[in-house]
Amino acid sequence: MAIQNGIKSIAQIENGIDKLSSIKSSDDDAYEKMYNTIISDLHPIPFPTADIVPNTEYSYVFRVRRNKGNEVFKNITRIASISDLQEIKKFGRCNMPKQSTFYCSENRAVSNMEVINKEILDNSEYIKLTNGRWKINKKLTLAMLIHSEDVIKVNPFIKQRYEEFQILLDEAVPNHKPVINRLLGFFSDYFSRPFDDSLNDEYKLSAAFYNYVLNYVDGLIYPSVKIIYEGLNYAFPHERFIQDYVELDRAMITVLKKDNDGKGFTDFYMTEDRGIMKEADYIRWYEGYLPHNKLDI
Repeated sequence: MAIQNGIKSIAQIENGIDKLSSIKSSDDDAYEKMYNTIISDLHPIPFPTADIVPNTEYSYVFRVRRNKGNEVFKNITRIASISDLQEIKKFGRCNMPKQSTFYCSENRAVSNMEVINKEILDNSEYIKLTNGRWKINKKLTLAMLIHSEDVIKVNPFIKQRYEEFQILLDEAVPNHKPVINRLLGFFSDYFSRPFDDSLNDEYKLSAAFYNYVLNYVDGLIYPSVKIIYEGLNYAFPHERFIQDYVELDRAMITVLKKDNDGKGFTDFYMTEDRGIMKEADYIRWYEGYLPHNKLDI
């Protein structure tokens, strides 16, 4: 658990939650109001954390990018987070405009689902994706959003971490336990809402919380909305993560085919890289095995 000293009073935290709830996300300065409220009215916030250690189960993460037509990504930087900040024009679940964030998932299936939206589901028989498996090279401490009741019901990992955090609260700040749970539940519910991309203003509160925890930890773990909370997503700051924390370990081009019921996609064809050349920023593919050379799709 992070940040145990100097916690606000129960009444102050209650008032801070009410103040956050009253801010209209459509206001131009909503993000600034939300972040300033967190700092002035709620800080310090106790929150659960997890350590990610190299060469363990959770030290590999997956990030995906959609290929258009016969497009092939031959540069590592093309499947990493965005380096040109001018391209980032909207709020995301964690990022502000012009803030590059390395979004990734605990496995390839979860990362695939993160890029499939209603438009793709309605209009595409096939979808081509490039998956990157990234290896974490340094120990990381991550904040965790684990307080949504809907998530706790379906995700055993989240449920276990939630129960462990309750024990820590009992030991550290027992009188504050109900209000801290309410506060973290407030943030968790925002991260678990299935907002449409057109409603990116609704991401302002989740982005404010993400940027708050970055003052103390290396990134954030939160449940995947796209697969009804059964998987985990991660968010890391681009500049720290790409330069210091990870390297591309493997890459794969995957073709997914729409299921017969039209409600999802399954693997149809895949080919792995033939070499990752980090210093040259290059992914080597065997041309004969690329989908457009093997399949008529």
